[in-house]
Amino acid sequence: MVLKSTFIVVNSNLCYIICGDIMNVKKMLNFWEEIDQLKYTKRYAANDKDAYLIDSPAAHSWRMTIIARDIIRASKVDLDPLYVIDMIQAHDISEYPFERDVAVTEIASGKVDKKQKLQRELDVFAKLREIGDTANYYDLFLEYECQLTDIAKFVKFIDKFEAMTHILARAKFFGIAVADADLVLRLCDKPVVEFPMLIPFVEEVKSQFKNYFVSQNSFWDLTWETSHFKQAPVKTKKEEGPN
Repeated sequence: MVLKSTFIVVNSNLCYIICGDIMNVKKMLNFWEEIDQLKYTKRYAANDKDAYLIDSPAAHSWRMTIIARDIIRASKVDLDPLYVIDMIQAHDISEYPFERDVAVTEIASGKVDKKQKLQRELDVFAKLREIGDTANYYDLFLEYECQLTDIAKFVKFIDKFEAMTHILARAKFFGIAVADADLVLRLCDKPVVEFPMLIPFVEEVKSQFKNYFVSQNSFWDLTWETSHFKQAPVKTKKEEGPN
């Protein structure tokens, strides 16, 4: 009888848990359906003439996770890879309602106001809260935007590094010129200073840009090269991560 009674209690609790989980699953499904639109947001690419070359912020985030995972494994960056990937998934999620994203070069050049971009993304999160539980995504998004933690700074570097490699890959594939070259070639100059061990990655992608420019008979500015990064201070602070 004791075993039977225990079984009934366990199943009663299980029923309560399952009912609660069903409600949570419904919210998650609604949330996933909503953000599915991110796959159809157009992404700025290598040239104004061919601005939307079959890419999206969703593809950008996916590629960032691959790059981040590989760089963490290959370098001495001491960060929690799962937390890094969580932040990558959250950092552009609020771009899903828009026809196109805001290009990193548009922010760098001042064509788009960064505060206005942030406000429109905060407005999207307000809408998402009505659909599902987005608190964790929102917290990760704010941490990324505030740039106060090592993980946020690393994700910023990965964001800029992916943009450089994306623009180079698209330019090479379509045989087109690199628009805003002075901005593009400097995208990683500031964020990589926080992680001197990543300088070889920036040097290599710049070397590949240089080879492509030479093949296209395009002007190459020697100031785009990275020898001055070698004086960057060695990073000693270790990211604690979430409790």
